[in-house]
Amino acid sequence: MAKLMSTDAEALRAAFQNPPAEYGSIPWWLWTGDLAYEELEWQLRDMRDKGVRQVFIFAYGAQQVDYLSEEWFDRVGFVIEQAKALGMRVWIYDEWDWPSAIAGGKVTQRKEFRQRTLLEFAERGHGPGSITLDLKLGELKDGRVARILAAPVREGKPDVSG
Repeated sequence: MAKLMSTDAEALRAAFQNPPAEYGSIPWWLWTGDLAYEELEWQLRDMRDKGVRQVFIFAYGAQQVDYLSEEWFDRVGFVIEQAKALGMRVWIYDEWDWPSAIAGGKVTQRKEFRQRTLLEFAERGHGPGSITLDLKLGELKDGRVARILAAPVREGKPDVSG
């Protein structure tokens, strides 16, 4: 048992001296300028020489290569191949500048990815009769109604049990 503990301590000490990449820091690698292949390779090797084992590619600022274009992804692919050869990991931060979640406006340029809003209109009636809803369809972005529900209200909630 003592030998096993000694071996575990030695393995732990060795792991602290040369930790696996997944336990290291992940600095943001700011991509700006023309993103020349030679420069990307030099920067990646320079980071690896200084002990960096993984990086986040972060497109930021003035770039001469259009973000998320084929040319941009060619550079990403190039960097991934170089990183593999160096025993590094590459992560892509999915934004251009700020704010988060819109990828520099690329997401919202496509209509199908734009925010949608669920609107609720409620009218209550009593007894037999009719109700007219003014849904203002012209104000909705695509002019469609997804669902209309008419149900009796019991205990303050619509009863849709049939």
